[in-house]
Amino acid sequence: MKKTNLKTPLTIIIYFSFVVISFAQRLDPQQTPYEELRSIVETASRSQQKVWVEDFTGLN
Repeated sequence: MKKTNLKTPLTIIIYFSFVVISFAQRLDPQQTPYEELRSIVETASRSQQKVWVEDFTGLN
């Protein structure tokens, strides 16, 4: 009877899983849209324009 060595395939699967999970958990930076909005509002305010901003996040 021939024994199969499962250590190598399992090791490859485990390493592959760690790599996939680590890249999947990277989130998009949320500050970029806020920074852009802030810049637009500051520019409008400096040029004496009226600025209307509404918040639709649903937070209290």
